Amino acid sequence: MRTTVHDDLRRAAIERVHEARAIPWRWPGDPDAGAVERDGAGTCASKHAWLAERLDALGLPSVPIFVVGPLVPAVLAGEPAFRTQRPLLEVHEALCVLTPWAGPLRVDVTWDPPLLARGLAGTHPWSGDVDMACAIEPRFVWAARREGLREAKLALRRRLATPGEEAERARVVAALSATFERWRAGAALPPLAWEIRPLRGSDSIAALTALLREAAGALAEMGLRFVATDQDEATMRARIAGGTCFVAEGADGALVGTVTLLPPEATEGSPWLDRPDVASLAQLAVAPAAQGRGLARRLVEHAERAAVRAGHRHLAIDTARSAVHLLRFYESLGYRPVETTRWPTANYESVVLVKALDGDRGG
Repeated sequence: MRTTVHDDLRRAAIERVHEARAIPWRWPGDPDAGAVERDGAGTCASKHAWLAERLDALGLPSVPIFVVGPLVPAVLAGEPAFRTQRPLLEVHEALCVLTPWAGPLRVDVTWDPPLLARGLAGTHPWSGDVDMACAIEPRFVWAARREGLREAKLALRRRLATPGEEAERARVVAALSATFERWRAGAALPPLAWEIRPLRGSDSIAALTALLREAAGALAEMGLRFVATDQDEATMRARIAGGTCFVAEGADGALVGTVTLLPPEATEGSPWLDRPDVASLAQLAVAPAAQGRGLARRLVEHAERAAVRAGHRHLAIDTARSAVHLLRFYESLGYRPVETTRWPTANYESVVLVKALDGDRGG
């Protein structure tokens, strides 16, 4: 009976979190929960205050937390409008929710879904049993009291501020707000500079492994046990050893994406994958901060050109049947579902999709 009660409570908490997530973020605004009702939008403070009231009504207490990190999200850090003389820090509000099924969980509902789709940090959908990603990259985290919360936040911000940064901060926050409004209206993401190239011996396997695991985080949140969700460096080396690993390097030298092209002799596990004329793609991943800018498509196209040069006739890729967003993405690139299979280590059924290369449409 206890498990049933906790399951019902967990589902109700997830619903409230997703309701709060859907509230558009807007700044400036009042910090109280009532501001959400008055304005139909909220700041990080008012959205979390609004959520705290609704979780409390379910019998789930929460504690405000202050998260200190960069004011400018990573996805926008290189844009001219957001460059500053010194890095600007922000004091951000979130919640620590005390759950009876998983203990204390960090909850952050700052960015609404249209902003998450543009690459801002966040966890959506939320499974209800793990910490949510922070809207800003946390450098320090403090618990806070609800009484005097606003004053404490302003005092902490003053402690962290450098002299004369007020005008620069106001400019950047205004630019962020304007950018987010354009994104909601459908404006395209600013371009991201990258170089796609083969993996080099000097590249960090540790960094590549971390990239893959970070990119697979959203799939893990869906309850899908991909190899990438928890693989180690040894597994990474083994998976790229039989093929050609390509990486996308950002302007700062960091690896922001990867894909591995496996030749037919390294491709097996189902009737199509066992064919001698079918190569495959594996470990396609893009860092969350670089998502939403067409990089995954560019990585696939780069690997396809390499497959054509190698003389491969067909290229396959597989993913979980329940990962509908990935199935649609691959289909948009010309891959068609041909069969299903189940890998020994996976907890889901996989769909195998195949694309004929270099104009070959034969089956």
